[in-house]
Amino acid sequence: MRNVDVLNLNLNHFLDKIEKNFPLLSVDTTLSEVLNLMKKFKNNFVIFINEEKKPVGILTERDVIKILSKNIPLDKKVYEFVKKEIIKIKYDTPLIYTFNLMIENFIRRIVVVDEEGKLLGVVTQDDLFKFLEEDIFKVEATIKNFLNGKTYFYFLEENAILEDAIKLMAEKNIGALPILDKEKKPVGIISERDILEISPSLENLKKSVLFFASKPVITVKDTDFVSTAIKLFKIYNIKHLVVVDKENRALNILSQRDFFYTSLKGYFEVLKIKLRYLKEFLGSLPEIVLEITEQEGKYIISWLNKKALEILGKEIFKKEITTFIPLEEWNKLFIKLKRHQSVYKEEIKSQKGNFYEVTGYYLDVFSEKEAKIALFLRDITEEYEERQKIINELKFKKQILNNSLDLIFVIEPGEGKIIFANSTFLKTLGYSEEEIRKKTIFDIVNLPREKLKHNIEVLIRKEEPLEGERYYKDRWGNLIPVEIKARTISINNKTYILVNSRRIEKYVKVFEEARAYKSLFEYIHYLLLAQNEEEIFKVFEKYLLNLIEGFHYFEIDKETNKIKSSYKGGKKDLWEDCLEDDPRECKVFRTGNLFEKKHDSICIKSKVPENVYHMCIPIFTEGKIIGIISLISIKPCDALKKESLIKMVNLFNVFLNNIRLYNITKELSIKDSLTGLYNRRIIYEYLEKEIAKNRRSNTPFSIVLIDLDDFKKINDNYGHLVGDKVLREISLLLKTKVRGTDIVGRFGGEEFIIILPETSKKQAFLIAKRIKRNVSEHLIYLEHGKKISITASFGIAGCPKDAITLNSLLSIADKRLYKAKTLGKDFIVAV
Repeated sequence: MRNVDVLNLNLNHFLDKIEKNFPLLSVDTTLSEVLNLMKKFKNNFVIFINEEKKPVGILTERDVIKILSKNIPLDKKVYEFVKKEIIKIKYDTPLIYTFNLMIENFIRRIVVVDEEGKLLGVVTQDDLFKFLEEDIFKVEATIKNFLNGKTYFYFLEENAILEDAIKLMAEKNIGALPILDKEKKPVGIISERDILEISPSLENLKKSVLFFASKPVITVKDTDFVSTAIKLFKIYNIKHLVVVDKENRALNILSQRDFFYTSLKGYFEVLKIKLRYLKEFLGSLPEIVLEITEQEGKYIISWLNKKALEILGKEIFKKEITTFIPLEEWNKLFIKLKRHQSVYKEEIKSQKGNFYEVTGYYLDVFSEKEAKIALFLRDITEEYEERQKIINELKFKKQILNNSLDLIFVIEPGEGKIIFANSTFLKTLGYSEEEIRKKTIFDIVNLPREKLKHNIEVLIRKEEPLEGERYYKDRWGNLIPVEIKARTISINNKTYILVNSRRIEKYVKVFEEARAYKSLFEYIHYLLLAQNEEEIFKVFEKYLLNLIEGFHYFEIDKETNKIKSSYKGGKKDLWEDCLEDDPRECKVFRTGNLFEKKHDSICIKSKVPENVYHMCIPIFTEGKIIGIISLISIKPCDALKKESLIKMVNLFNVFLNNIRLYNITKELSIKDSLTGLYNRRIIYEYLEKEIAKNRRSNTPFSIVLIDLDDFKKINDNYGHLVGDKVLREISLLLKTKVRGTDIVGRFGGEEFIIILPETSKKQAFLIAKRIKRNVSEHLIYLEHGKKISITASFGIAGCPKDAITLNSLLSIADKRLYKAKTLGKDFIVAV
């Protein structure tokens, strides 16, 4: 049978082949019992079941290794250490889905249950090797390709003891460790299975790990093809292979899991998430979008999208808005915009006589003299004219009202009974004419009864039209958004209320999108204003928590792939940390893909409650994942919210990286790249400030010039790398031996300067004396245990006692430094 056919079969075809020979334990089982049962059954896991024979937990060899590393007593009950979030599938699940679950969740076994949730068996990676023919695991690549994706290699040296192996396995979450000799050649390998076969006594823990290791070691060359490794796994019935080079030196270790992970997924390519800018999106909208800039009382059209260019022409660009909207109309609109910061579906008439429906926002966040107005316009000329015809000409002619696409109905004000509904109304809400006569407005409009009564009373009392948005309930309970206009009419001298409604689902969506982009627009603005990382995080948190309940940001070191830091925001009680130090078990980190919690998506690391939605987004820079953000929401996110969240995260990443790059650039501009001390340019600035301070308040200060003695000999004898090491260590020493207010800089070559504010020459001499002693006593360690030391000469000058100008002060200090050198070096000269 072809592999594609096998993969499409259900698991019930293989029930007789899956793993069933494993211990079933109760919650009272002790660690000692677990160890004995694993040895007896020769199995690498045990299953915990409840009284109903349903699986409630799983404990693997790796879990046991971690328990042993913590020195847990053997009589301790182990259920508290058991993984309760086990992945279970029904017996009729397709094999391909089982295979994908293992790969996507980086797990080696899945529990199989029947319709009632009772245990039937466990599917393991070993089972899938048996089910499938060898060619499905063939990859046209060498072992070296796999090593490119493995950034770590853990091993033990020959002198290691068993206790070392247990601790390293538990700490790094690995299943096997090769043991290497001095030439890095494998002489043994110890696995989780080997350790579980050993009695965990204190005597054994102190024995050489080689005593318990498996020998000889099965190896594979890094130039061999993947198919060679697969054959070796099957021939020797092993789970780990040591990869060696042509000299038989160990390069890494590969497991069956590595091949499972790659076989269906291929080699992961980091997805480059491209940031789409706000105006690019607005430019593609099917509505007219205008950006208006308020500048000293004038309102200039500063940007317009493609649709606006197409309909209005490029001539209006950089022109006042009144060239498009008459002054009177604009004044009315502007007053509402400034008062409420926004308008929604206001109707205006253009200079050319067209009617538009306007949604807009007033943003006064840019400066005191400049504000931005964003307008979204929809041409409703045809709709407006049609509405006028209905109002002016149709006058309750039933046959004409029934031809209207609007939902029209008439009620009597007292009890709210519906006395007429047109065919569009009936069809939309699913009622017949007979049924609708039995209904009232309170059955149709989704508002509290008292609120509706109040609106009816206002309508009758003021005799003015009432406009707004409502939700109508159809006969099946669905809510339909509508825009309504209600007014009183007289029929046979009796007062009734006519309600004209129009469905606005698509306009609600446009408004929601506009509101989302208004928020995004403000978000970008405040990110631009942020001066440091803390402010960027505050902006990010503020706007993100407008959409969701919480988030967790993990920063990942792109060199070590370790978690550097994390940041939580929002309701922290909705979830627990799912990552600690190593992100490699995270599905998002491994695949580079966004993860969204759905009914058919599983994340084994997730600790979010079942009824809470979450989404995890990877953050990239230069093709590497540098962070993961977990977003937590009580309700699932719709497409618009999801898109907004992704954009917010991507923008956060861009601005965070920019501020970090700016800080690095700023640091490089003021600091010496080798020593990290202030450079000569910044030193001159500090000196100018101190001199100016002295002129204002007669506050003294001193400077100390320091030159390392015979530094050239160090470069000549040991090389420039050692010379650089000496400069770095002396620089660090100087920084740690002065006060927080003192300024230390590299003045050039092996010469340093210390600025001592509010310090007399006498005090400066004492400070220099202490530093001279520290420098001469400091030992610099080189390779092979060698160590050297160095001395320094000092020249001191004070302001205003010696000089009151920058050049004079430096000249005096330099002359005194030269004198210290001529006196035999390792001297301080202050006069």
